[in-house]
Amino acid sequence: MSAIAKSQPPESKCRQRLRQGLREQLFAPPQPRAANSRPSTLVPESARPFLSQYTEMDSEHVAEIGPERTLAWRPADAPSILDEVHSPVKLLLFQGLAPGDAVMLSAAVRDLKLAWGSRFLIDVRTPYPEIFANNPHLSPLHLLDTEVVKVRTHYTYWIRRINELPVHFVSAIRMDLEQRLGLVINQGPFRGDLHFTDAELRLPNLAEAKLGDRRYWVIDAGGKWDFTVKWWETARYQSLIERLHDICFVQIGRNDHPHPRLKGDNVLNLIGQTNLRELMRVIYGAEGVITPISLPMHVAAAVPAHPRTGRRPHCVVLAGGYEPPNWKQYPAHAYLN
Repeated sequence: MSAIAKSQPPESKCRQRLRQGLREQLFAPPQPRAANSRPSTLVPESARPFLSQYTEMDSEHVAEIGPERTLAWRPADAPSILDEVHSPVKLLLFQGLAPGDAVMLSAAVRDLKLAWGSRFLIDVRTPYPEIFANNPHLSPLHLLDTEVVKVRTHYTYWIRRINELPVHFVSAIRMDLEQRLGLVINQGPFRGDLHFTDAELRLPNLAEAKLGDRRYWVIDAGGKWDFTVKWWETARYQSLIERLHDICFVQIGRNDHPHPRLKGDNVLNLIGQTNLRELMRVIYGAEGVITPISLPMHVAAAVPAHPRTGRRPHCVVLAGGYEPPNWKQYPAHAYLN
């Protein structure tokens, strides 16, 4: 045994049970599918639910769910939730991941509501309620209502197969809900679903208030500590700013994330000055966005078209090689992989 192996602490019983449970799911034998089972071209017959990709944020919401377990994937020949629960089904969706994941959840909410309409009353619990502000597809549901069906949304099965299956992030939560609810949910628009009030669309955002009528591009020149492989070198961002000296750049980011300040007369620094809602408005008013694989790319695809240009902002994604393009690339984005 090597010195490194000797220095490692023994594996806890809890971790052993998790590992064993995952092994059993990975190697579970395929179950027969009924001839009239609902179609699913991307989910093989051996598909089984996998362990959720919980984060520290997610643990804050575990206590809210209570003793009930989230809905598991249904066997192919099982009845749908509409056969088990009186309509309208009160559906409370939980997610405790990053804000970009919440934007993807908004797409699943939209698609479920458009597909099944009044058969569902939907509400969400995430760390980012700003993303769901003004959403016409949501109905207020009380956590302690005994008629509420609680579902923790996942996309673990598909992200583990993004090199094998032709699936996009915007579809993954929708397809997970199909398996949990036993329903076909048609794919909606190829983007998240963000909604603004008339006042938010009419009044100038923080960048416009500082720049006046000057057009600008948003630049996200940093990242989070979870996947540093997504980062681009700061020197390259700085070189880009200097080469494109005739373009005004608005630098955004959180103070508690690494966002080195870019220098130049054509840079407006808004790092740490925008809340999530204001960030969405700044991106909505931009000519374009330059970003690694991060929240701004999802917001750029999900905001409504701006009346000044008749389109959503352009988006250049510095993707690197972290994920295959099919998982994150939007049709109108320049995705540098």
